Formats: sequence, C-alpha cells, structure tokens
Amino acid sequence: MPENPGVLVTGGCGFIGSTVVRRLKQRGWSVTVLDDLSTGRAENIPLGTDVSLLHGSIESRELVRQGLRGNPYVVHLAARAFVPDSFLRPSEFRRVNVHGSQVLLEECAHTSVKRVVVASSAEVYGNLDRPVAVEGAPTRPISPYAETKLAMEKVALDVHGAGETSISVLRLFNAYGPRATQPYVIPEVIRQSVRGPIVKLGNPRSKRDFCAVADTAAGIERALICDGAGGEVINLGTGIATSVSEVVEIVETLVEHGVKVELDRSRLRPSDIGVLRADGRKAYDTLGWEPVISLEDGLRQTVDDYRSAGGWPYETEM
Repeated sequence: MPENPGVLVTGGCGFIGSTVVRRLKQRGWSVTVLDDLSTGRAENIPLGTDVSLLHGSIESRELVRQGLRGNPYVVHLAARAFVPDSFLRPSEFRRVNVHGSQVLLEECAHTSVKRVVVASSAEVYGNLDRPVAVEGAPTRPISPYAETKLAMEKVALDVHGAGETSISVLRLFNAYGPRATQPYVIPEVIRQSVRGPIVKLGNPRSKRDFCAVADTAAGIERALICDGAGGEVINLGTGIATSVSEVVEIVETLVEHGVKVELDRSRLRPSDIGVLRADGRKAYDTLGWEPVISLEDGLRQTVDDYRSAGGWPYETEM
C-alpha cells in the first residue's frame, strides 16, 4: 500500500469503475471519482468519508485538476465504450476517448502524478492470425471504438516516456459482473434468460475471453501499486475463449428453465472479431496477477446480482 493512498478514478461510477472503487475503498484507499454520468450512476459507488464524486468530463482541465489534488495515483476508465455505438457516433468516441484522455494525461504529467493505470481494450487486436493475443502482436482494430483505444494507448505511452509520471496500459478482455451499464453480451444473455425462454443474439458463435469484473479490478489495483508496470502494455484476461452459445448453456442451468437462441440480425455489428483470447503470462510475471473466479461461479454471482437488484441499470433507458 502506498504511503499516501489517494487515487482519482475516472469513470468510477460505471460498470468496471464502480467495482474498482469499491475494491480500493475496502483496501484503505481514499478515492475521488470523476464521472460525467453518461452511463455510470452515482448510486453505483459507496459515497462517504473515503469516496467523493466530481460530476463532469475528463475533457475539462479545471475538473481534472480539481480531481488530481491530493491524489498521486490515477485509474483512467472514463470512455465511450459500447462498440456498436462507435459506428454511429465515431466523432464523439474520438473526442472523449482520445482528446479527453490526452487532457487527463497531460494534467497528470503537469501535476507530477506518481502513477497512472490506463484501461484499454482487447478490441485493439482485431482479427489475429494466431490463437492467442500476445501484447506484442500486430494490432488491427476493426471498429471506431478500437481505433480510439489504440490512439489513446499511444498518447499514454508518449506521456510516460516524456516525463516522470509512470503510466501503464491494461488491455482488458471481456469483463462481466454486477452493475452492467451497457447491453453487452453477458448482461443481455442474463436479462433475456431470466425474463423468458428466448434469447436473441447476433452472433452466438463468436468466442471471447470472459473475465469476472472482480478479477479485473484486482488486476487494475496490482498495476497501480506495481513498480514494474510503468511503460508496459499488459493483457488482463483468463486465457480461455468461450463461445456466446456456451455462455447461454451455463446461464440456462442457472435460471432453471429452458432457453432457446434466436438469431437477430439487428444485433450484428458491421464488423466483428471471431475469437479473442488473452495470453496472460505478462500479467502474471509483471503484476503477480491471475484470475481466480471461474466462468461458472462468475455467472452464478452475476445472475444472483441481477435478480436481487431487479435488473441492470441500463434497462430503465431501453
């Protein structure tokens, strides 16, 4: 634990962010959250003595400077993140994900922030010509979202190389768990399965590396306190690729009634990746991190959370 455990978490009211905030609070950090609440919700985080919220955008230098006061550590999760929306609003994704990140990281460097962990995405790999995504593999982004994340990585590593602020980039694979703020595939499979016998999907054959969000949050904290992570790009994934149809089969056993998959072409992306699976050796060697929650246990916890919460936060907007 750092001597001064003050941390700014951008996007801390969102799905992954709220889990990170809760973990850091439990482990003794004093947390400031900066979130524009475009998808995140204030009720997702335990506001109080050790957790405060600044409502606004990372594009505001004034707000960023306010958020950095007394916080020598930063976790950067704020982003436009729902891939299908990036095809409809690419300029918004570039503005927030690239320009907003640049504003944040420049201010981090100017105020001598000690360490920054930047959340990128496995989507930057695109369709690989190998079965497992290794950090040094060529990047072939096939969505505007992935393009903005790759551009953000470059900004982060450039700022790291130009000053004393240590910045690491984590390529997050498909996190899932409580408080889903977007209709990603696992939240949608659970939502539809709980509500009835039909699950409408675009591409049930696609395979992803599904990582429980609690494991993802643990990896983010490890990068925050690890001296060897600066200037590195590191995968956070399980190393196991599971098809969407296999996820449906597991969820079917958890909801305890039959589930039938129907293809829905409206849910297809303009372009999609067939298989994404992480090589996790660097995360283990550099961070001492590896996931501990199995897909079956993680899905069980997620279904239970969905039922106890009465739905996902995004459902009220559908």
